[in-house]
Amino acid sequence: MVPTDVSVAAPSVPPRTERRWWYWLAGGVLALVGYGLLPWEWSFIDDTGALAILHEHGVPGAVAVWYRLDLDWGLFRPAWWLYGGAFYVLPAGAAHAVRLAMLGVAVAGPLALVPRVRAVLLWAAAVVAANVSVYRGLWYVSLQELSGLCFVGLGLLARRRMWVRVLCFLVAAWFKAPFAWVLVGYGAVLLVRRSTRWWGVLCVGLGTVTVAAAADFARSGTYTAGLRFGADRLVDSGQAAAVALAPVAVVLVAGAVATRARPSWDPLGAGLVLGGLGYLANLLPWQAGLHYASPYVYLIGVGVLLLLRPGASPARWLAPTGLAVAVTVALLAVLAGGRYVYRNAATTTGLRDCVLGLPDGSRVGYNRPEAWDRLNAIVRYHRPGTHTTVVLVPNGAAGPGLGYYIWEPDYGAGTPGLRSGPVVCRTPLATVYRTH
Repeated sequence: MVPTDVSVAAPSVPPRTERRWWYWLAGGVLALVGYGLLPWEWSFIDDTGALAILHEHGVPGAVAVWYRLDLDWGLFRPAWWLYGGAFYVLPAGAAHAVRLAMLGVAVAGPLALVPRVRAVLLWAAAVVAANVSVYRGLWYVSLQELSGLCFVGLGLLARRRMWVRVLCFLVAAWFKAPFAWVLVGYGAVLLVRRSTRWWGVLCVGLGTVTVAAAADFARSGTYTAGLRFGADRLVDSGQAAAVALAPVAVVLVAGAVATRARPSWDPLGAGLVLGGLGYLANLLPWQAGLHYASPYVYLIGVGVLLLLRPGASPARWLAPTGLAVAVTVALLAVLAGGRYVYRNAATTTGLRDCVLGLPDGSRVGYNRPEAWDRLNAIVRYHRPGTHTTVVLVPNGAAGPGLGYYIWEPDYGAGTPGLRSGPVVCRTPLATVYRTH
């Protein structure tokens, strides 16, 4: 871990003795409560229709159904099977608050490992905050990226209990299989020193077994059939990864200049970097952008942060300038992530209200795969006896018998002929038209 004997931004006045921890606690509670008051319709991404399955089968039955579905999809994620049963039974507000708390744990992990100096803590927070893709997990509760990062953060907090750290990393890997590369990378580093060699063997073994299990599940999966190893896919994924890593790279460089940081060996930092690179390599045949990017951006960013040791304070103008750049980039990332969450949330709730306001028995077309089925479920949760239905209308299809049509441009050109009627509703990402 990063040594604490640094002199960056040393206070010029004696530190205050009063404890202000309760301010932070009160602020955190208010944030959780406020986030929990948001509408429960979190998004149109709901892996395997988890809510509908839970309502139909109950928790134990739903876990069994998700396991069988993942066998067909080709996904190895046993922690998610259990998480789904426990998480989806929560009240709506609690579900939102839990996701925000998960992000808080992911942020707290790196902060616990850096020197307790204001400038360094600010830099570390900016490194995590600059990960634009991580905020998508706040609203997409069925995604496993943020859940896995939460357990990585817990592992980072377990500084003196190696078995807790290894267990947390394993749970992260059982949420999302590519997290297994964290175990492999960290274990490989631990193998170098005799005092930690057995821990290294355990980590590498657990990571390898998880990767092997995931590969075995993926061989005949309908979802994992989307893996492509051609040059075009790999180049596209590489470019997406460069874009995702760019803000964190800028923050790392700016913070390193501000704190006069220099390279310093840290086993955990090296393990996280190796794990992040392995995670990225795992994604290249699939998709390295969007929400998929958040784990490897976090792992590489935090790993590099731990491999840099802050030095003596630089020139007075250089430290605030570097920190200002780092904080500005992080704030822009937060704003971009918040805008994404808002637009998706407003679209979900806006389409819900719009469809509920249509004449009962209406037939509504939607050009977005998966979302049409999710919107159907949301409408029926609010009005179980409704005869209104939402159906998938692929881009370019005629969609006979429709009374209304939802077009979301991000999912294709839609069917121009179905957009000739008057506009019924508008949301940030989709528009509803009357077709006759």
